[in-house]
Amino acid sequence: MATVTVTYPKVVYAGADSFYVDFIEANSTSLAALRLVTLNTGVPPKWVACASDPATILGTNIVAGVNLTTGLVATPIHVFVPGTIIEINSNATGTDPLIGTAYGLVVSTNDHQLDYTDTTNDVFIPIRQSPKDTALDTNIRMWVKIDPAVLLFNTGL
Repeated sequence: MATVTVTYPKVVYAGADSFYVDFIEANSTSLAALRLVTLNTGVPPKWVACASDPATILGTNIVAGVNLTTGLVATPIHVFVPGTIIEINSNATGTDPLIGTAYGLVVSTNDHQLDYTDTTNDVFIPIRQSPKDTALDTNIRMWVKIDPAVLLFNTGL
C-alpha cells in the first residue's frame, strides 16, 4: 500500500447554502491558506487555526495569515454549513476509517487530519474513501461531513 501525501482539507461539496464572510485574523496568525479555522472569543471575534478536537469549526481561510499584531484586515473565510463535504487525510496507517463512525481532529505540524485513534470527540463523519486513494493506504484521504454540533454556522456567528 502507498503512503498518501498529507495536504490541506479540500471542499468536495460546499452545501446548498455555502457562503464566504470576511473576518479579521487573530494577532500573530501564521497559518497557511485553506486550513480549518474557528473564531476566538475576542470582541469582535477573529479567526484562528483550529486546534485538535475543537469545540467549533467555522470553515477554511482563503488567505494565509500574515503573522502581524497591527494593521490586520479582514480576509474571506469559506463558512461550512450543514451538508458541506470535505476531503481530509487521516492519520491511519494501514487501516481505513469506518464509514459512518465519528472521529476527532488532530493537528500535526500545522496539518489538519482525521484522527483515526479518536472516536470520542465527534468532529468528522466519513461518508466514503476518496476516489484518489486505495484501501489501506497510509494517511488515506476520506470524504467527510462535519458533525453539525461542531459547526459555528449552527450555533450562530
